[in-house]
Amino acid sequence: MKRLNNEQLYLISRTQKLAKIAVLVSLATVLNTLENTYLPPMFPWLRIGLANIVTLIAIILFGIKGGVVVAGLRGVLSSLLRGSLFSPAFILGFSGGVISAIVMAIFYKVGKKIFSFIGISIIGAVANNLTQIVVAYFILIKHTGCFYLVPLFLLSSLVTGFFNGVVVIYLNKQLQLSAFGYQP
Repeated sequence: MKRLNNEQLYLISRTQKLAKIAVLVSLATVLNTLENTYLPPMFPWLRIGLANIVTLIAIILFGIKGGVVVAGLRGVLSSLLRGSLFSPAFILGFSGGVISAIVMAIFYKVGKKIFSFIGISIIGAVANNLTQIVVAYFILIKHTGCFYLVPLFLLSSLVTGFFNGVVVIYLNKQLQLSAFGYQP
């Protein structure tokens, strides 16, 4: 039996990583689509953000690139499935999801000894909501009245971020994400 050389092992490793990211993108897309289709929102524009659980797991497993890829592709695929690609809802969701992934990845990398998954998830929810308000102001509304929603968005970030963080903690215990590279 022939042994694999380093280049072949590298390609297998990259292929496995790509396959795992594809599974996470699929899971995030399904969660986002189900949430937008079947779960009633707390308010017409306010959702739990279940797909952000998968984004945080992608950050834990694959770093900032993996998290941004999962968030970005999930936004595109979910909107494509719902027929809302490049709509205002897509622009708000995509920008909020990608910025949230970047912010969570930074806090995970720099402050994982300071912040728990709950804290990182709340920070991500805040980043998502604030990004959506700013994007809505500059692209859609252009009225300062949209900033009156900031306190409500911050409050909802605490609730949804806490919930999603608790789910990530549970999944971390059940799936032992440390076996995939996470070091507490």
